[in-house]
Amino acid sequence: MTLEIIFDEEQRAFAPGKNISGRMRWRFETIPQWIELRLFWFTEGKGTQDLSVVEKQRITDCPMSGERPFSFVAPAHPPSCSGKLVSIRWALEMVSDVQEQVPCIHIIIAPNAEELVLGTAE
Repeated sequence: MTLEIIFDEEQRAFAPGKNISGRMRWRFETIPQWIELRLFWFTEGKGTQDLSVVEKQRITDCPMSGERPFSFVAPAHPPSCSGKLVSIRWALEMVSDVQEQVPCIHIIIAPNAEELVLGTAE
């Protein structure tokens, strides 16, 4: 079984409103009922972890192997940020009904396509 998320460009940092695009590629040993690509954010650090799937693209009636394009628009909120107690991270993950392993790629979504660092004064 092989699952891949391939970006159109090498870029992994995006300003809000910018296009996040590429291709999903897969090869299974059995035919999946569905494959889904999810754009989500999550928190890391102290306290309870929060997670929110912002958008997803689902493919049904999938062949055992194939490739499909994907495209998301980078949301404005929440921005990627790092702090001493908590950080907010964005990622893309590809899941299906027949897999155990989930490919996940971390990206940055923030103004100027740069992660915000909390607790610093300029």
